[in-house]
Amino acid sequence: MLGAPFFCEILEELVAQERAILHRVNTLVISCSGSKRPGTHPALDLYRARQFTLARELAARPGWRVMILSAEHGLVDGDQELECYERLMTPVRARELEELVPENYPTGPVHVYGGMQYRAIVRAWARDLGETAPLELVGPNRGNGDHYHALAELVAQELAVR
Repeated sequence: MLGAPFFCEILEELVAQERAILHRVNTLVISCSGSKRPGTHPALDLYRARQFTLARELAARPGWRVMILSAEHGLVDGDQELECYERLMTPVRARELEELVPENYPTGPVHVYGGMQYRAIVRAWARDLGETAPLELVGPNRGNGDHYHALAELVAQELAVR
């Protein structure tokens, strides 16, 4: 006969599985930009580049989270308060960040928007953590305009679906 401890174990496992499903949101990891607002702001509001307008739209959608890969701070949540800074992403800094696998790396599908160095960092983190490789938002010609259009298409698809 099966006792209460057996059913408690099954119930605990089912609750854990349900929590895992609920927490598997889509995440956009977006590179920082040189154009910033002065002062201290939530990370998603600090940067002034046009892609951050799209990122804010995506962050407002159910099932989406936006994180920023900052040259200064590493991987940060969009609502984390950051002070304006001037550090640029260099090949040396990119190698440093690749080695600093973040504890807050997201579970679930990850989309990455940014230049080659930023995408390489996120790919390295996913590999080191045994996660699925991120979906890279790049256009056919791999230029900034192509990247932006790939992000705009993702946002448009999300707005149309929900």
